[in-house]
Amino acid sequence: MDFILSKWHLITIAAGVISFIAMRLGKYTARETAKATLVTFFAFYIGLSFVAYFTKEKAADVSSESVNTIEDQMIAGLDQEYEQNKGITSNSHLAAYVNSFEQDGEYTIDIYVGNYDNTESFQGDVSILVLDTEGNTQEKTFEDLSLKPGEKKGIEHFTSTVGAVQYKYKFEEK
Repeated sequence: MDFILSKWHLITIAAGVISFIAMRLGKYTARETAKATLVTFFAFYIGLSFVAYFTKEKAADVSSESVNTIEDQMIAGLDQEYEQNKGITSNSHLAAYVNSFEQDGEYTIDIYVGNYDNTESFQGDVSILVLDTEGNTQEKTFEDLSLKPGEKKGIEHFTSTVGAVQYKYKFEEK
């Protein structure tokens, strides 16, 4: 529906008004003025509708690609987190990753977890402490989390007015 009536279609009204004023200043007849104004209006309207339609189709394709890109980025960040902490603790086969993505002044914050053990599942809780860009902390606890061997998944997706800059996590097996 946005390709039929959008804020960009106001251009057609402006073009019609400019056409009308130019024709009246040029002392054209009322019939010639009306005809030129209508032709200008419809030509701009049809042209803008086609552009809006094809731009919207392309934007839909890009947004679905960006979802895959964000998921790929989150998995890559999770893999990097695991590599940095591998062997440090008894449950270093578990990793969590938090990242924020800014779009139009609003942040989308994603939390991913992964079990890098190829034989044992994880059943338990994970607590994540997130520090945002304003220095505030927010703790999130996910109870009864289940991860199969080698499983990586997103467990939280939310929006905020501020982004996440740092985080800490703790897994507790049950």
